[in-house]
Amino acid sequence: MTSAANEGSPITFDASTSSDADIARTDIADALTYSWQFSDGPATIGRTATHTFARFGSYTATLTVTDAFGWPSSIAQTLTVGDVAPAVAALSGASLIAGESYAASGSFGDPGNDAWTAIVN
Repeated sequence: MTSAANEGSPITFDASTSSDADIARTDIADALTYSWQFSDGPATIGRTATHTFARFGSYTATLTVTDAFGWPSSIAQTLTVGDVAPAVAALSGASLIAGESYAASGSFGDPGNDAWTAIVN
């Protein structure tokens, strides 16, 4: 697992190095199952998982590996998800003198699910 990422960017988690001491037994068909739980809500199953944290902050990713006998083993890791600054599109230029008004529209994009404010000076 990784320990740092940016909001809005997918992170791939990989449990392929997980193992079970019973895997070498020939008298059983030992298969491992993998379950991922993320502290922001969604869960998924599979040896690998891709997850996107929508907002910056601290989160926990928990992997539970269960063997053919139903014995689970879990590990959790805290991840720090960084805030990404919004990208602001430039406003079209204007030459103004004191007392004149100016109107323009603009846009910005933010990869995170953040609250924002804007000031034009």
